[in-house]
Amino acid sequence: MEPDDRLLQDLVLGHWKLPALAAAYRIGLLARLADEPLTRAEVAVACGSEPLATGSVLELLASLHLLERWGDRYEVTAVTRRYLLPGAADDWGPMLRLVWDDRCAAVRDALLGEAPRGYGSRSLWRVHQEVPRQAEIFTHAMHAHSAAAATAFAERAAALGVPARAHVLDVAGGRGTYAIALARRYPELTATVLELDSVCPIASRAVGEAGLDGRIRVVGGDMFTTSWPSADVVLLADVMHNWPVGQCRTLADHAREALQPGGRLLVHDMLLDDAVPGPVTAAANAVAMAATTGGHQFTATELAALLRQAGFTSVSSTPSFGYFSVTTARAAGSEGAS
Repeated sequence: MEPDDRLLQDLVLGHWKLPALAAAYRIGLLARLADEPLTRAEVAVACGSEPLATGSVLELLASLHLLERWGDRYEVTAVTRRYLLPGAADDWGPMLRLVWDDRCAAVRDALLGEAPRGYGSRSLWRVHQEVPRQAEIFTHAMHAHSAAAATAFAERAAALGVPARAHVLDVAGGRGTYAIALARRYPELTATVLELDSVCPIASRAVGEAGLDGRIRVVGGDMFTTSWPSADVVLLADVMHNWPVGQCRTLADHAREALQPGGRLLVHDMLLDDAVPGPVTAAANAVAMAATTGGHQFTATELAALLRQAGFTSVSSTPSFGYFSVTTARAAGSEGAS
């Protein structure tokens, strides 16, 4: 059996564990939990921190066994009480000050409600629009991150309800990684990749090199403001975690408007566990998104609730590859967009 990419995901996203701890210590989050268990909302009020980022940091620390979660309340563990409370005899605070770096500062800023640090103090997406070389570097990195998952996804697409002759709209599809994988797997399937104008030449080149110019179209536009082409299937692969919940709802609304009646929405992403904290790497990705894009990692229950609010039915999630899961939803009664 071919190995999945969890080891590499662990290595890359593991860089956010220490920043989450250092930032939580610095803003007094751990000290607030020393006396009694608190919900994430209560922690945010006590620390004056942003609720979504606070929840992401709490969940990562709980998955690392530095906090314990009971229901919706968090409390410190014995390790944290001994080593991570200011004034404790064995306080590691000085060590956390020593290792403080830009990632730590980015997580602290996210907790304090400041703008995400994509590139320095600039928005990740704005830089990609203005600096084509940076857009290219990022796009190729995301292809490396997604290629194996896309191949595994394409192999299961029929079982997920994707018709062999479907037209798939791959939103924020990068260099067309998922669209190409699907088109290679299903010879009669066609696709449209919707991407920023700065990324379109990269996607067009990849589509051409794959020999799929006649079956995959690349369209430029901002996914929040551009009218989406109609489709049988809308794919949001590695997209939803980049945005706050309100903007994710906007994407779900756009998907429903673009789908033909009875069409399917597929969301391919890492999901946090509903029952227990973690997985650690998915929780680390949630902190990374809070710090760099203002985004959020969903649980299957949270994502299903958002999609149902947007008018989708038959929502279900299933593991697909490594840490990834695919969530399917049907747009029963939707009307196709022009």
